[in-house]
Amino acid sequence: MSARAASRTIFSDRWSPDGGYDIEIAIPADHPRGTYWYHPHHHGSADVQMTSGMAGALIVEGDFDDVPEIAAAGERLLILNEVLFDYRGTIENYDTVWPEAVPRFLSVNGQREPVIRMRPGEVQRWRIVHAGHEDNLRIALEAHGLQVVAYDGIRKPQIDRADSLLMAPGQRADVLVQAGAAGSYALRAVANDQGYPSPVGPLARVVVEGEPLPMRLPSALGRPPLATIGDGEVTNRRRITLSVEEPEFPPAANYEEFAYFICGRRFDNETCDEDLTSPSQSSLIRDRLSRRDHRMSGQRHAAANVIRA
Repeated sequence: MSARAASRTIFSDRWSPDGGYDIEIAIPADHPRGTYWYHPHHHGSADVQMTSGMAGALIVEGDFDDVPEIAAAGERLLILNEVLFDYRGTIENYDTVWPEAVPRFLSVNGQREPVIRMRPGEVQRWRIVHAGHEDNLRIALEAHGLQVVAYDGIRKPQIDRADSLLMAPGQRADVLVQAGAAGSYALRAVANDQGYPSPVGPLARVVVEGEPLPMRLPSALGRPPLATIGDGEVTNRRRITLSVEEPEFPPAANYEEFAYFICGRRFDNETCDEDLTSPSQSSLIRDRLSRRDHRMSGQRHAAANVIRA
């Protein structure tokens, strides 16, 4: 995104509660089409604001215009969130959202267990955005499979068929769902181990009813928008080691008792650790030195070491 004219970056002026400004974003003609999202980014309050539901989707259309079965499918946007609150039912500061034992519930588009209606045999495309601030979610639809056609705004070269889908904070997934027989089915977050138990519970209720609507799932997706980097194009290999120093009993700890590192170093906003100005392709090999699942997406970004490309 350009930082010139009416566009903004994460370092732009902050909004006051009664303020605002226009944002103008020029999408390059060669930008991959797909599902993207936005959220507040003022360090120190981003988690509080996102947990309050301040997130939305940006859809760059046209990614599957060449696949008739997807082009014919109805679309739904599902923004998943994990709403945390204190004993007064409010979120006023970061201390409220940190303890793992704090009260919480899962939401879809700001609602608790909304109803999604489909007809028997109908195929819908669900654009799913995980806008939660911390925890992974493994989602599953009762008695139905999930056909994954894109991740993070990039269409896949083939369909991934799965009974459940693991999503990290900030991740997006586009899935096709074909309704089965008439009935009511639970869309849930199911058990997952990310070094500690991920949240579980109901997300939405899918109601299949009405006259059948026979539709087909695609057999192929065609070429992805970006070519795969071949082994011969890789000119350098770098090992990225993620590590965490945790307190003795993490569930009861304050966030200030944790320390996060990339390659043994903490984030320093005044330091540029890597300068990738040469036209090369690097193969990044990820390690992890703690038992928690470090997924490099979402609200953690890459903000432990600065890389200039």
